[in-house]
Amino acid sequence: MSRILFVGDLQLGAGQQYGTPERSRLADQAEAWDWIVDSSDDWFVDKVVLLGDVFDKRHPNPDELIAFQKPLRKLREAGIDTLAITGNHDITTESAATPLDVFADLLDVHRTPGVWGNIATLPWTPPHRLAAAHGRDQLNERVAAHLVECARELRPGAGKKFFPDPQVLVLHWSISGGVTASGVETIDLAEPVLPLEDLLSLGYDWIVAGHIHQQQILSGFAERPTVLVAGSPMVNDFGEAEGQHGVWIIDTGDSDYEFQPVPDRRFVTLESDIPEAAWLVKPPDIEGAVVRVRYTATPEQAAKIDHAAIERALYDAGAHKVYSIEPTILRERRARVEHMDESLDPLEALDAWMDAKEGDGPNRLGYRDDLRGYTAARLSEQT
Repeated sequence: MSRILFVGDLQLGAGQQYGTPERSRLADQAEAWDWIVDSSDDWFVDKVVLLGDVFDKRHPNPDELIAFQKPLRKLREAGIDTLAITGNHDITTESAATPLDVFADLLDVHRTPGVWGNIATLPWTPPHRLAAAHGRDQLNERVAAHLVECARELRPGAGKKFFPDPQVLVLHWSISGGVTASGVETIDLAEPVLPLEDLLSLGYDWIVAGHIHQQQILSGFAERPTVLVAGSPMVNDFGEAEGQHGVWIIDTGDSDYEFQPVPDRRFVTLESDIPEAAWLVKPPDIEGAVVRVRYTATPEQAAKIDHAAIERALYDAGAHKVYSIEPTILRERRARVEHMDESLDPLEALDAWMDAKEGDGPNRLGYRDDLRGYTAARLSEQT
């Protein structure tokens, strides 16, 4: 029995546009990863599993490699066994080396399905071999079905009457029933999505998935297996600012699990209808945050807005970085047609509007007749 720490998509190196010359976003990420490792002692963890996408790019730079290596070495020195499975950001081709291979002396790497103690692994693998023979939708369904069968065959202790440890499946794929950080249901993603019901039938005690950056529970205490999605331990962009970020810990002895939030820099969006922008006078709590401003204004209002003054006010209030100031300009959308007023009936008004549109053109007359006929029919229905 053990306590296992599951770390989702670190994606070291992501979002560097949110850093400053004095403090890069990578420095934030390295600090958070180091905090996770240091906290593993307080959490009484004896195994660590990285669920794919340790780096944001398939070819990380030296700073990103070092940011991962230093805390990883602490785990080895503490005698904590560490496993990493590959994610879609880790692999270029089936045969090419991955950045994780550099750390083979500090952790075990699974780039193909396998077994690690009582843990079965389904790393992300490019499904190129099937792509030539099948359409994309069919390909995604076939890959998902193949992965489920692979997980069934890998289950530690399968076919045995007694297996001492609870059995865990880890994977870097989407699972149905989940949702992304932007609110898209995983079943609508254009990629292989493993059916939750099929996974529940495999006989595992625990299933933990990376890949989707929204932390969530797909199946909890009331039924087995418990299915957890790790989410990203840190914010990668403003689309992930509202979700929870942290790591999962499973105690296989107590059949218990817990979510531990990870300290990270806040991402704050300030929205306002100009000129009602009270935060310009007294900004909310944005100390140390990456800040994005969004406002709506008419063209006349927008012409009077001083973006530099907004930026200065936000930095004076303690913002770490003012990432963007994004206006939405409200424009008059009604077509202004001379001589069109309430004295015209609907069909006459339609003709006047069409006459105002760049003449008849090659397709205009047919379009006018179709639209006029449709309008007449709708008016007839209403009467």
